Amino acid sequence: MQPGSNSANRTILIVVFSCLALCCIGGGLLGFLGYRSGSAAAKEDGAFLEKAMLALSNDGYVFKDSQKYFMPIKNEIRVKQTQVALDAIREKLGKFESLGDVQGFYLKSGTEGTTHRVTYGAKFEKAEAVVQAVILNPGEATQTIYSWRIDSPVFHTESEGKQTPKPKGDF
Repeated sequence: MQPGSNSANRTILIVVFSCLALCCIGGGLLGFLGYRSGSAAAKEDGAFLEKAMLALSNDGYVFKDSQKYFMPIKNEIRVKQTQVALDAIREKLGKFESLGDVQGFYLKSGTEGTTHRVTYGAKFEKAEAVVQAVILNPGEATQTIYSWRIDSPVFHTESEGKQTPKPKGDF
């Protein structure tokens, strides 16, 4: 054994463990800050989505009257399909009451802007459901709901010997 090698090994170990500790602390701090900004964004998205759902519900689920919050649909066939799905929601779930806690949040940011994909539990007059939405330009004056989906166990139950049709696709 060479003289001083013990001291050199100890110094190397101290430097390595110090670097690892700093990386862990930095990663934890970045994760915490990212979580805080994500949860704040999810709250803002929830407030916007709740306003949109209340407007849609209060308008009797007539989609053409509630397009202030939603991406305009220019295809008349798609508008009719959306209205059929909304009629099923009105019949099976009743009026929208409130959003629950966020169940999922995904943020995508790129050259074309920012997109949030959010999932919330929701309370309706007759049953509970899950509401999913993709929000374009969240937090900006031009924010809009690009696509959305409402799912509930009541859409999957059998009634009078036949399967209740489930609204398909994003509306």
